[in-house]
Amino acid sequence: MSKRLFLLCLGVVLSAIASGSYSYTVSGKVYHSRTGAVVPDAVVTLEIEWVSGMWSSSSKLTANDGSFSFSTTADSDFKGKNMKLKASKDFLAGSTSWVCGSYAESKNVWISSTIQMNPNLAVELDPFNFASVGMQPPLSVTAYLDNPAPYVIEISGFYVQLTYDPSKMNCTGVGPADPRIMVNYNLQQGMIEVWGETIMPVPILPKESPTSFFDVFFDAYAVLDPLITSVVLGEKTTLYPALSPGQEMMMPYPSRTDILMGEPEKAQAVLYINGLGEWSRVLEGQSPDPGIRPMSMTEWEAHMRYWDNPESEKEGLPYPATTFIPCDKEYGSGLLYVWPGDPSNGGGSGGIRDAGLVMAWMPSEQLWQSGDYASAWRFDYGWDPDLTNCTIQVTVTPPAPPAGSKSHIKAVSFSIVDIAGRMRSWWWAVPAAIPLGVPTTVTINTAMVGINATTPVATGYMNAPGFDLTRSQFFDVDENFQYIFGQQPVPPPGQQQFMAWNYWHWLRVTKNTQARKWFYIKYGQPPVAIGDATPPLIRGWDEPSLYWPPQTPIIADDWPCKDDRPITDIHWWGSFIGWNKPYLPKVLPKAFHIGIWTDVPAGVDAPYSHPGKLIWENVCTKWVWNFAGYDVDPRCDYPDMTCQKDEACFQFTQLLSENEWFYQKPQTDPAVPNIYWLSIAAMYPATPDGLPPAYPWGWKTRPHKFNDDAVRIANTDIWPIKLGATYLNGVPIQLPSWPAPNGQSWDMAFELSTNKPTIPASADLNYSGFVDLADFALFAQQWLTSQP
Repeated sequence: MSKRLFLLCLGVVLSAIASGSYSYTVSGKVYHSRTGAVVPDAVVTLEIEWVSGMWSSSSKLTANDGSFSFSTTADSDFKGKNMKLKASKDFLAGSTSWVCGSYAESKNVWISSTIQMNPNLAVELDPFNFASVGMQPPLSVTAYLDNPAPYVIEISGFYVQLTYDPSKMNCTGVGPADPRIMVNYNLQQGMIEVWGETIMPVPILPKESPTSFFDVFFDAYAVLDPLITSVVLGEKTTLYPALSPGQEMMMPYPSRTDILMGEPEKAQAVLYINGLGEWSRVLEGQSPDPGIRPMSMTEWEAHMRYWDNPESEKEGLPYPATTFIPCDKEYGSGLLYVWPGDPSNGGGSGGIRDAGLVMAWMPSEQLWQSGDYASAWRFDYGWDPDLTNCTIQVTVTPPAPPAGSKSHIKAVSFSIVDIAGRMRSWWWAVPAAIPLGVPTTVTINTAMVGINATTPVATGYMNAPGFDLTRSQFFDVDENFQYIFGQQPVPPPGQQQFMAWNYWHWLRVTKNTQARKWFYIKYGQPPVAIGDATPPLIRGWDEPSLYWPPQTPIIADDWPCKDDRPITDIHWWGSFIGWNKPYLPKVLPKAFHIGIWTDVPAGVDAPYSHPGKLIWENVCTKWVWNFAGYDVDPRCDYPDMTCQKDEACFQFTQLLSENEWFYQKPQTDPAVPNIYWLSIAAMYPATPDGLPPAYPWGWKTRPHKFNDDAVRIANTDIWPIKLGATYLNGVPIQLPSWPAPNGQSWDMAFELSTNKPTIPASADLNYSGFVDLADFALFAQQWLTSQP
């Protein structure tokens, strides 16, 4: 039997074994979200996420009554799988997601206008430079469609904001650039606001024929390159399609996505609010900056309409009936304020030690009637970020009732509201799901739906028809209070105001990113996570390692090289010291200097091993990053040491070109690996004052893994270091600091990977961690291409 015939027969056997044995059907209708009418001839797509993380999909058209039905089979159980239905027709689209609960389900899809300003509409300032000082020729701000729609898009008004460096130039005025557009403007130091209104609808054309909005005039103080820092298209901009007579006019909800110098930048989903300063800033925030305010009665009524809507997807218990009292003096007494906390004794308010947000409220008649009451606050992003595949966390402490009182917070809820006002909401019973008087962190994984998307598991869940997670704008947070008798003094302790109140410690949103994993690890000592928290909690701190200024130590760590495969890419972890946001700060290294050194064993010239000579270097300018988690700094366990709390940790990656690969020196003894040292240092541009940035980069430490401690290189014979530099002195990295007796050894977090595999010790040919058909396919390919 030939090889090919053998493989064909084996494949048939495997296919028979894996034949499908589960059936699933989903049916429903597609509705227009504004009119409620059924939509015929819409394209409907069913998507199913399998255990492997891959999605399968199939599509069909709706019938004349808007109905559709999908029937499919598979060899895996459908129950528990993430499902999605997407529908579209012309410029209408919508989707709904759920977790499969039975083999025959009914789901409807609501669709609405998809005409949005971004990414279709781009606004940019024409390229320019100033050849001389003084008054400059006018600079035009133009608009165009980046991805033209299949129909004409017209504009009836716009709002654009420009910012610039006022120390270099000054705006003297703004003028119209198109007779069909009237402009008004407001000049502030470093900022220009421009409002435009069209006399008649103005079509927006592709980039090849941009539409001029207005001209800006500058007086330059020096010859310079462009210093316009941003061009922002604001929420007052209105677009609509030019449709045929008789067709429905579709008005899009305004996107408020930042446009930087004509290049679209997605609205930032990540968020971190913690501490007195952060809470105070958002409480005082004004659009388009993030802000918090009490929820209005109108917004609450919309909230409850979705809970009562039979078309809304629901799981668990319905939200409890309650009387809403806005945290507003128009309706009674309301306080929304930041309390700094009391780290000494918890403030006598159920262990509340850290700063946070207090919302307190009561009826206007100052007298409680027995029953359930609710109030809520709303967080406004100021933009409309995509919250797909994110983790949202908020910590809440429902206050324990005073002695003899049975009045307490009965429930809390958290809702994501999209830019059209539709929402996805969860609620938790208190004290069943969330205890009284104890800080509880609520975690929501937006990659999931239903009550199990949260920790603790939610008591109830609701998803409104047509909710769009990719256009999220608000968080609605409510507290439901059950009054029986007794009084509840609000913090600080001793205050004589008795209201219903709740306490919110911190709020953060992070993307569900995981540390990148590479096929072939030559050597790895990644950071050490504590437990299985999301985002990960990483044990370690950050050692400043800066190539500039030159007097700053550079950090290095030793590693074993056990084979002759080249290093083709390098991965390392670090933070920006004092920075707690899950995205990068504004001032970043222009590059990283990465070096590989020879080893000087312990006892040669010091009681510890250290780097010897720099034999390879790379200046990494095209590094990429991803958020990795938050630090848990072990230095906080030492009272005499300075430590950082809740620093954001990032993973960095540099892929090397083939001419940059590092090859080790041949081993003299196959059983004894060569030892090298890796150094990584951030390269910042020089500043006039000679000071480092506000949040300098630091390399992440981790508990000891190999040989000796990591080392702070204090001096070399060439400084700043370059190829051929020789180590002169430095100190090991330990806790407590070297040379304290009984110091604990610490290493640095990094991985070195290669594009060449070793001989596997099992049938796991693709190094996936398990043996499956993919390994068989790889085996077949290698066998067929080998010699007979």
